[in-house]
Amino acid sequence: MLEKHSRQDPLQLLVEALPPLLLMYGLYRFSKSHNIQSAIAETTVVSLILCAVLVALILAYQYWKRHEQQKYGMDKIDVMTGFAFQDYLANLFRELGYHITKTPHRADYGCDFIIARDGKKAVVQAKRSSDVISIKAVQEAIAAKEYYRTDYAAVITNNRFSSNALRIAEKTGVILISRENLLNRIKKAYNQKA
Repeated sequence: MLEKHSRQDPLQLLVEALPPLLLMYGLYRFSKSHNIQSAIAETTVVSLILCAVLVALILAYQYWKRHEQQKYGMDKIDVMTGFAFQDYLANLFRELGYHITKTPHRADYGCDFIIARDGKKAVVQAKRSSDVISIKAVQEAIAAKEYYRTDYAAVITNNRFSSNALRIAEKTGVILISRENLLNRIKKAYNQKA
């Protein structure tokens, strides 16, 4: 129904791989020249060049990401009210082929709306926030799943989740949709209409 997406940032992988690669390069240069000073000097120059390239890549990636988010309206989502965000998400999932059942704005028992497709239902807890989403949102979704007797529970945010929220969601099967996953769903809905 709602598939989980977890993908590590490619730039983060590059940053983590760079120090061991530079160390291996330095050792390789030393083994060829048998001169530690020249190996250090050459490795330093290569390191500086790679760092400059890495900084340029990071800046380009951040610019591209910002452009993508603006193209798909993330800048508008970031200033929505909570109720407007709930309505936006309900419309988004409708565009993605889900049947939507709205719940009252007050006394919703942790569920902002229910989505259904292919005989499966999920409660959705929408959290538009400038802060990291805490464990409380996941706990509310767990309670809502029981109250509304659905197959799944999901928490969707324009931000990211705390480590405690991630941990409890993994243990309880709550689907977490953070900023990047939300952007992917917006793109999917947008591209289906194009």
